[in-house]
Amino acid sequence: MFKYVKFLEEITKEDFLKTGGKGSNLGEMVKAGLPVPGGFVILTNAYKKFIQENNLQEKIDKLIKIIDPNDFDQLNKVSDEVKDLIYKSSIPDVIFKEIIKAYDEIGNKAVAVRSSATAEDLPGTSFAGQYDTYLNVKGFEELSEAIIKSWSSLWNSRALSYRLKNNVSHKDLAHGVVVQKMINGKKAGIMFSANPINGRRDQTLINASWGLGEAVVGGEVSPDQWVVEKRTQKIVDTHIADKKVMTVRTKKGTKTEEIPEKLRIKAALNKKEIKQLVDMSIKTEEYFNFPQDIEWVYENGKFYLVQTRPITSLFPMPKSLPDPREELRFYMNFNLVGQQIKEPLTPMGEEFWRSAMKIYTTTFTGKPEKKYPDWFKVSKGRIFMDLTILFRKKKNWDKILERFSDKDPIFSKALLEWLEKNESRILNEGKGFRIPFRIFPIGIYIVSKILYGKIKPDKAKEKLMKVSKEELNKISDGVKQLKSIDEKLHFVEEKAKDLALIAFKEIFYVSYGIQSVKFSENSLKKWFGEDVDLKDLNKVRQSIPNNPTTEMGMALLQLSKKYKNENREPSPNDNEIKDFLNKYGHRSSIEIDIGLPRWKEDPSYVIELINSYISSGKINSKIDKFYKGMKEAEEALNRIVTKVQKDKGSKQAKKIKSKLELFRKTSGLREQPKYDLVKGISMLRDLLKEVGIHLVSEGRIKEANDIFYVRYKDIESGEKLHEIVKNNKERYKENLQIKSVPRFITNTGETVYSITEEDDEGTLSGISVSPGVYEGKVRIIHDPSGAKLKSGEILVTEGTNPAWTPLFLNAGALVMETGGPISHGGIVAREYGIPAVAGVREATKRLKDGQKIRVNGESGQIVVLSHL
Repeated sequence: MFKYVKFLEEITKEDFLKTGGKGSNLGEMVKAGLPVPGGFVILTNAYKKFIQENNLQEKIDKLIKIIDPNDFDQLNKVSDEVKDLIYKSSIPDVIFKEIIKAYDEIGNKAVAVRSSATAEDLPGTSFAGQYDTYLNVKGFEELSEAIIKSWSSLWNSRALSYRLKNNVSHKDLAHGVVVQKMINGKKAGIMFSANPINGRRDQTLINASWGLGEAVVGGEVSPDQWVVEKRTQKIVDTHIADKKVMTVRTKKGTKTEEIPEKLRIKAALNKKEIKQLVDMSIKTEEYFNFPQDIEWVYENGKFYLVQTRPITSLFPMPKSLPDPREELRFYMNFNLVGQQIKEPLTPMGEEFWRSAMKIYTTTFTGKPEKKYPDWFKVSKGRIFMDLTILFRKKKNWDKILERFSDKDPIFSKALLEWLEKNESRILNEGKGFRIPFRIFPIGIYIVSKILYGKIKPDKAKEKLMKVSKEELNKISDGVKQLKSIDEKLHFVEEKAKDLALIAFKEIFYVSYGIQSVKFSENSLKKWFGEDVDLKDLNKVRQSIPNNPTTEMGMALLQLSKKYKNENREPSPNDNEIKDFLNKYGHRSSIEIDIGLPRWKEDPSYVIELINSYISSGKINSKIDKFYKGMKEAEEALNRIVTKVQKDKGSKQAKKIKSKLELFRKTSGLREQPKYDLVKGISMLRDLLKEVGIHLVSEGRIKEANDIFYVRYKDIESGEKLHEIVKNNKERYKENLQIKSVPRFITNTGETVYSITEEDDEGTLSGISVSPGVYEGKVRIIHDPSGAKLKSGEILVTEGTNPAWTPLFLNAGALVMETGGPISHGGIVAREYGIPAVAGVREATKRLKDGQKIRVNGESGQIVVLSHL
């Protein structure tokens, strides 16, 4: 009976802490009947015993106490010193005796020695390539040396940096070592049971080259590559590389040598072999119930699998998606495309929108409400909406995609590419959208509101504001009648549905007015040609009145001016600040999430903004700029009318004047429905906090705000929720770390993030959303809270919402990765008269703080003028 060694056939996933990730996975692979070379694992207690017997722990702790993961020189220095301590130490006899016995039992032949740490090969993290592997190890002396090197690789600079950057603790770190019979591979490679390039779970991707696998794993050779459909075994993509080098076995260890000329461009695998590998990848994935990254070796007509680990780079698929073999469907990222936010929602934020969205099932299909609508999915805190049904008829594509293009042109282009690629399946599978009889009264309702806004634009605002007041009064009056937790939770669920319809009820009063500038643009192009100068029309779009978001920004400027004139420091206790928060305190940085605090709860962001405006010293010029923009807009409108009257007569001039004046009166109200929605969310948040206070009194949660990290069913259970809150907070924190999220996903697992476009060197391209040209320094900001944007800097970000508006007052120009002409950033940029470009691929990664760039809001180009 061994204490420090265990054979692979004896190991299961329960032994993870004893064997490390690689060791436990290999044991499970043997259990699954997969072809794994025989061997054993030197357990983690052997490493601990080795460290203890050689008195190394205190010395290691001292060396790694203060390390900057970004200081490579320091990392390498500390790493070398720790490894040197380990190299100079000896394996205790009690351990080495067991290793010798186990080595004899597997045949005392050449072996491969690999690390197996307890922090590697988990579904949440992959330490692939962080530790070292030793091949063709023969004899006790070489084996002993390889084991000590493997233990020391726990402290190499790659692994050390990875742990520091991913907050993996060094405390109680342990290291198993896998010793397996050496397979003298004639060819080897890696296969992925899901395609890591596009995320598709229905495809296997295989890499292969000649010799042992180290040249492929280490990136020394460009391997052949095949993409195979799992279900049909059809090879959908083949790339035969010019393979220049391979790893081969020598008398002692291995070496890299050139591949013979006749093999360099010869495929390393044939169709039969590819099929065998695909079958093994499917079997491995099914056993582990998760897509796998698998290393394989081929010798004497047989494939061997030498390790497997989860593919950690895949964006998780939402649960309960339809089988893609029966029907192909796609799901739009509501957070990113609909709201221009990459951040996840809290658990209660998910619950709110699940409650809100289900009303649309009944409203537009006539079907009964479902607590969890089939078309509403969540992954990593992001909402994904199934829109496939809208695209079953090709004649609808252009109109729907044009609508989306105004919000996010990259999404629109990417979706069109995908639809064209999958046209046959989208048009021929599943049912199309059938308009139920009940939708006709809704259509009449919509048309009546649009016509009212067209005929009586001055009264349209009154009607819109009346709807707003009525809906919000229903919440404030209803809250007073509630007593029990059940009543309050039911009220939040019901009012979430009403708030989801508030935009539907309000926006049609001003929708004609909003579109009237587009109608005017079309008329001007028709009369004067496609190349007509639209500079005056663009001026008409700036400094629009009646926009609650713009009004909030101006109110902040006036507050800043007052404090500066009176030489006072702003404080949350000031009556002026309280008045501002009474009107705008329902806003926050990610305000569609009911789970996140509002400004009225934490006014520090407002105070910081006021201080930044005061320190900029340009308050008056910012205020003057807006009012100057209003004057310029009126002058531009008159010039357009004069030109039309001169060339097309009084009748056409009167028409275009009417449309442009209508636009000026009504388009600012576009932001009102969102403003009211967020106000309603804030009121319901206050109600949920009351429930939270009650749960605290019952000892079910620690603090009132913990309620936002549970779900309705958790509250209704009557159980204590401390563990659920803790786990959900950790999960939310993990979700926040995901910076790159897809614009849409499919039920095959395919993830689409952007479109492939080649930019010229030093130039980035996007969509023009606000005219003008500006040169200045880049300031990349991911979160408006605590952001420091100096006056005149160019704001570069993923996307914006109304809470970002105050930052626009300091911005010289705006560059966004998401959004379009009618998204928040585009609207506010035009109203403040700053150039803006949206849909710029990876702008926050490709540009750097302090870089000087030119933003052309007319051509959509960003030119880098200086490199750091």
